[in-house]
Amino acid sequence: MNKRTGHKLKISDGKGSPINLVEDGATYAIHDAEAERVRSFITEVGHMIGLQYIPERWNWAKFSQKILRKGMLSGDAKVAAARLNNGTYTSLFRRNPFSLAMTASNRVEYSLE
Repeated sequence: MNKRTGHKLKISDGKGSPINLVEDGATYAIHDAEAERVRSFITEVGHMIGLQYIPERWNWAKFSQKILRKGMLSGDAKVAAARLNNGTYTSLFRRNPFSLAMTASNRVEYSLE
């Protein structure tokens, strides 16, 4: 288990290996201590903003593992395929990115399955 505080739930290390997860056959469950820490945080924030934590609406187990690859398009890239422009941006969207963030005015970072 990898100890965390606050609102973050870390589920993999920098190399993509699972942490804070317990294997349950072919799936994973969030480690009990981590799940309780996050539930407490959600409950506390809910009280502050007038929302109720409803356990039946949350899932802490039966997760499959997905391996994501990170990438970046940048206006400063030396390689044309990694350069941020209309063509590479459109091509990235055709690949259906899992996540996407503009981290600078000339840089987009993304994750793909």
